Amino acid sequence: MALPLLPLNEVEFAFEELTEQCPDVLAPLFVYFDNYWMKQISLILWNVSDLKTRTNNNCEGWHNRFNRRV
Repeated sequence: MALPLLPLNEVEFAFEELTEQCPDVLAPLFVYFDNYWMKQISLILWNVSDLKTRTNNNCEGWHNRFNRRV
């Protein structure tokens, strides 16, 4: 899901829309996501819509280069 990339005020609505349209086979994933990421963890902590760097690719690349040199 790309929920972390949406503006903060649109995340809950988008999740509800996705939940309504999800196939039955994915229902456990949506229940887990709702119970943990939507209710226990603040949206501000995992939403990256207003950040310049939205991924950890820079960090992963540094670790990869470091591991090769070591």
